[in-house]
Amino acid sequence: MSLEEEVMIVEFAQGIRSEDDLFDHFRQLNDDDKTDRIFDMTRLIGELEPTNFEIEQASANMPTRSAGPVEIGVYFPRKKRLTQVSLRIDLANDVLEKSYLTLLKLFKATYQRQFVLERKNAVDWWFQDLADNNAVANILTNHRALVEEIYQHPGFRGEFASIAKLHQASQMLRAAKVQNAQSSASGTYHFVRYEEIVTASIEDNKYNYAAFMLSGSVMRALSKRYHLKPFRAVQVMQEVVGRYTRELDEPGETG
Repeated sequence: MSLEEEVMIVEFAQGIRSEDDLFDHFRQLNDDDKTDRIFDMTRLIGELEPTNFEIEQASANMPTRSAGPVEIGVYFPRKKRLTQVSLRIDLANDVLEKSYLTLLKLFKATYQRQFVLERKNAVDWWFQDLADNNAVANILTNHRALVEEIYQHPGFRGEFASIAKLHQASQMLRAAKVQNAQSSASGTYHFVRYEEIVTASIEDNKYNYAAFMLSGSVMRALSKRYHLKPFRAVQVMQEVVGRYTRELDEPGETG
């Protein structure tokens, strides 16, 4: 989720933007991006620490599963408490829009409760008055400046370049496997041994696993250095890695 999209969601929670605005934007996404946006929403909601009652209400309003084994459970850890409450979300393609609307309502409910506590001494931009166009412009400007600073930082250049190359290698491996499967299809089949499944799984995921581990280390370093919440550090990382990835796709482009 981009910062611009996040601003839109917080504007909705403040009553500045309508539900239809967010829903129209969501409907333009493809099914994979819609699913990603569902997970993005759960992360935003988790930052607000919803109450047990709020989560239970949202779960009760989720659409009934309509096709396939697509239901997941999302857990919201409580600070200073060990209890966790599960939010059941249906990810079937034909109910993604209803699931998203339910999450929007949950975000707004938890946000408004938190807004009462935070608005007088707002530090996080979430609780500033986003009806002020200058405030929104400053939020976006500061974010872009941070992305540029981290992109240009020599201490992170090697790590970001490696993450981009690992993502590219994973995509190339996946494309090659699809092409090989299509060209070698002969109509004959054989039973697959357990060892073959394990070996194939390791081979298929080796680049993703390496990227995941390296990304986790970079995220923690950025959080500490720039005093960012983990989800904010991930957001910045995605933009920076995106720039490195584009450089790999267009070798003539430089930072």
